[in-house]
Amino acid sequence: MIVIPVKTKGSNTYIIKDKRSIIVDTGGKGNVPRILNALQDEGISKDDVSLIIITHAHIDHYGSVKELKKKVAAPVLIHKEDASDMEQGVISSLYGRNKFAKMILPFFETKTKEGYKADIVIDKNISLVPYGVSGEIICTPGHTNGSISVFLENKVAIIGDLLMGGSLGGLINKTQPNLHYFVNNKYLEKKSIQSLQEKALHIYVGHRGPLNMTQFSSMAF
Repeated sequence: MIVIPVKTKGSNTYIIKDKRSIIVDTGGKGNVPRILNALQDEGISKDDVSLIIITHAHIDHYGSVKELKKKVAAPVLIHKEDASDMEQGVISSLYGRNKFAKMILPFFETKTKEGYKADIVIDKNISLVPYGVSGEIICTPGHTNGSISVFLENKVAIIGDLLMGGSLGGLINKTQPNLHYFVNNKYLEKKSIQSLQEKALHIYVGHRGPLNMTQFSSMAF
């Protein structure tokens, strides 16, 4: 099994290549050519993609899903707590963690025309073995109520925006684990991060990274 990072606009996209392949997040709008090129470079046919996972309903993570579905027939999966927001193209869980985050919040879209209705809506942890990947989806709320992460073998995880890399949008120390600027529920976020620390070491995030959890300080809370 390998994890293939794809540099997409908005946020990072990842392809998990195992017996079959899974795409995790699509970045913002306009990323389909990049994703298709990455599949081709890795020798992955579009028919071999078994699932498209959206870690949470923010446009920078699902903005290309509608166009991608025109090329890739795999079902789109999201957690039920975020499903309605993605379908309506609404970002309702965007709260600044600190003064800086609250200052930049007005520059982010909260209503788009890019809504999409997921094919699969989950409300609990599920195995990815039926999709040809040795791993599981774990509910990791905090950034949004429906945030989910993908946990793989060898203590590898893809976690969306549960954490981010570095400071100033990752311009500084992009591989240093840090709390995301925006959080919906700090209590749930802390529990999710503690669970992450117990199960994973090598972390792929939505913004910058990758991260090593041994470098994450509990003082961040």
